[in-house]
Amino acid sequence: MRSASSRRGRRCAARAAGWAVALVLATATSWVAEPTANAEPAPGSDAWISIAGVRGSRPPVAFTAAAYPRPGVSLVQQFDPTEVSECTISWPIVSTRSDIGYLTAGHCDRKEGAPLWMYTDAEGAGRLNLSPLQNAERGVDDAGRRYDAALFFLSPAQQEAAYGTVINDGIRLRGVMSVPSAKALPVGTPVCMNGSRSGLTCGPLIAAGDDQLEWGGAAVQGDSGAPVFVVNSSGDAQAIGMLHGGPSDTDNFATYLAPVLERLKVRLIVDDKKGIS
Repeated sequence: MRSASSRRGRRCAARAAGWAVALVLATATSWVAEPTANAEPAPGSDAWISIAGVRGSRPPVAFTAAAYPRPGVSLVQQFDPTEVSECTISWPIVSTRSDIGYLTAGHCDRKEGAPLWMYTDAEGAGRLNLSPLQNAERGVDDAGRRYDAALFFLSPAQQEAAYGTVINDGIRLRGVMSVPSAKALPVGTPVCMNGSRSGLTCGPLIAAGDDQLEWGGAAVQGDSGAPVFVVNSSGDAQAIGMLHGGPSDTDNFATYLAPVLERLKVRLIVDDKKGIS
């Protein structure tokens, strides 16, 4: 997580299918993966492990709140005067102009320009207003890869304050797994997700095709956009994609992240080589 001391000058250096329903400040330096990065596992880290059960460690919650934006928090869009949809804040990204933002699933954007916020307390009374979702896309690209992504950027004031980049406690994001590398993962490889309702869940890889990845971890409505990744016993993780299809206890789908970064011309914020202190 980036601390409140993460100022603009410092940032310049670092700088589904139809369903969407403890504060520790760290000061570790971050670097960013290029959109075309094929950051592979470090030597000896190819033994991906499960760090949670298929259904996680608890029943799904109504939403996840936080004091600041970070992956795994509920993202709420007021698409109608009397209706909202809930998704999950996903991967942290930085634009070519050094603006900080986050991805989520494209189908989470139910109405262009609609108000967007996150809850800041467990009762749902406190809210942090966010910039509307933009660049929402769903479909299949020329290479046959399915994409389902949108993003929002933090306001200048929010970029000057605290914002989180950590997927989950003890997990260090090292890079982006390419589509060919994801397709090469053996069936049964543990794949993990951090959903705003389900929390951290892991399940076996079922299939990794050209267009999307299918795995057996649990997800529910509201987890859309959740970061999907693999992690080794040292806590080093590789980003694979975002939840875009399901929901199911044993059968869910992720859109690949690498093509999304390339399409949107943004970079993924990852942990430095020394990890987070």
